[in-house]
Amino acid sequence: MYQMRIFTLRDGTKRKIKIEEGMTLQDELKKAGITESDIFQMQLVIQEGDKESKYLDSFFYYYVIIEVRVK
Repeated sequence: MYQMRIFTLRDGTKRKIKIEEGMTLQDELKKAGITESDIFQMQLVIQEGDKESKYLDSFFYYYVIIEVRVK
Protein backbone atom coordinates (compact mmCIF):
# COMPACT_ATOMS: atom_id res chain seq x y z
CA MET A 1 0.00 0.00 0.00
CA TYR A 2 1.28 3.46 -0.86
CA GLN A 3 -0.01 7.01 -1.29
CA MET A 4 -0.02 9.04 -4.46
CA ARG A 5 -0.85 12.67 -5.12
CA ILE A 6 -2.55 13.60 -8.36
CA PHE A 7 -2.26 17.24 -9.34
CA THR A 8 -4.61 18.63 -11.98
CA LEU A 9 -2.99 21.76 -13.33
CA ARG A 10 -4.66 24.94 -14.52
CA ASP A 11 -3.80 24.06 -18.13
CA GLY A 12 -5.73 20.76 -17.80
CA THR A 13 -2.74 18.41 -17.60
CA LYS A 14 -2.16 16.01 -14.70
CA ARG A 15 0.93 15.13 -12.68
CA LYS A 16 1.11 12.07 -10.45
CA ILE A 17 3.75 11.43 -7.78
CA LYS A 18 4.31 8.76 -5.16
CA ILE A 19 4.36 10.31 -1.69
CA GLU A 20 7.16 9.29 0.62
CA GLU A 21 6.84 9.38 4.41
CA GLY A 22 7.55 12.79 5.91
CA MET A 23 7.13 14.75 2.66
CA THR A 24 5.70 18.24 2.98
CA LEU A 25 3.49 19.83 0.34
CA GLN A 26 6.49 21.89 -0.78
CA ASP A 27 8.50 18.66 -1.22
CA GLU A 28 5.66 17.19 -3.29
CA LEU A 29 5.51 20.29 -5.51
CA LYS A 30 9.26 20.16 -6.04
CA LYS A 31 9.10 16.45 -6.94
CA ALA A 32 6.25 17.14 -9.41
CA GLY A 33 8.16 20.10 -10.88
CA ILE A 34 5.31 22.57 -10.37
CA THR A 35 4.48 25.62 -8.28
CA GLU A 36 1.45 26.19 -6.08
CA SER A 37 0.00 28.66 -8.58
CA ASP A 38 -0.04 25.90 -11.26
CA ILE A 39 -2.54 23.80 -9.27
CA PHE A 40 -6.25 23.65 -10.01
CA GLN A 41 -7.03 20.50 -7.99
CA MET A 42 -5.17 17.98 -5.81
CA GLN A 43 -6.18 14.46 -4.85
CA LEU A 44 -4.61 12.10 -2.32
CA VAL A 45 -4.95 8.47 -3.46
CA ILE A 46 -4.26 5.23 -1.57
CA GLN A 47 -3.09 2.43 -3.87
CA GLU A 48 -3.46 -1.09 -2.47
CA GLY A 49 -1.67 -3.45 -4.84
CA ASP A 50 -4.04 -4.41 -7.67
CA LYS A 51 -7.12 -3.06 -5.88
CA GLU A 52 -8.89 0.11 -6.93
CA SER A 53 -7.56 3.39 -5.65
CA LYS A 54 -9.33 5.19 -2.84
CA TYR A 55 -9.63 8.93 -3.22
CA LEU A 56 -9.20 10.40 0.23
CA ASP A 57 -9.42 14.09 -0.36
CA SER A 58 -9.82 16.60 -3.08
CA PHE A 59 -9.57 20.31 -2.83
CA PHE A 60 -9.51 23.16 -5.27
CA TYR A 61 -7.31 26.20 -5.34
CA TYR A 62 -9.13 29.34 -6.23
CA TYR A 63 -7.43 32.65 -6.56
CA VAL A 64 -9.44 35.76 -5.98
CA ILE A 65 -8.00 39.09 -6.91
CA ILE A 66 -9.46 41.99 -5.03
CA GLU A 67 -8.71 45.48 -6.17
CA VAL A 68 -9.02 48.13 -3.57
CA ARG A 69 -8.96 51.67 -4.75
CA VAL A 70 -8.66 54.41 -2.24
CA LYS A 71 -9.84 57.79 -3.48
